[in-house]
Amino acid sequence: MLSDSDAIKLMTAITEVNGGDFTLPGAKLFAASLDDMSLDEALNGFAEWNKQPHDFGKVRPYDINRVVRAKRSRLVPTDGEINALAETSGVTSAQYFVWRRRIIHGITRRNETRTEALAAATRSALEPAQAQPPARTLTSQPIPGLSHAFREVPHE
Repeated sequence: MLSDSDAIKLMTAITEVNGGDFTLPGAKLFAASLDDMSLDEALNGFAEWNKQPHDFGKVRPYDINRVVRAKRSRLVPTDGEINALAETSGVTSAQYFVWRRRIIHGITRRNETRTEALAAATRSALEPAQAQPPARTLTSQPIPGLSHAFREVPHE
């Protein structure tokens, strides 16, 4: 999420292009409506949106989110690239799907570079599995002193 100062910088840039005024609460709300992105990504998303034809004259957070998501999805490696990386990284077939999901999530949601996402996915895939706590089982045991509360009352 953008800081307050970044939100003001973004709204200043938007109002410079579109005209109009903004308030601090409006800038905060606009920034809070954006996906997790940096100020540079938001400004680049706004610039890209301005290059595209659009019917509505003012940019909305959705518009910037859409542009940034599309750019991030273009950065995701293809399946062939991911398969080649898996072979060189030593990821087993059992670890592959979690590893692949971590790479894609790192690029599209965490704003990581390919190298960062690959390193984080490989670290998490090759770490020994953490011991899971034993599953809880529910058993029905009588509570001492409460058996009289559940006796049937005879109907008169």
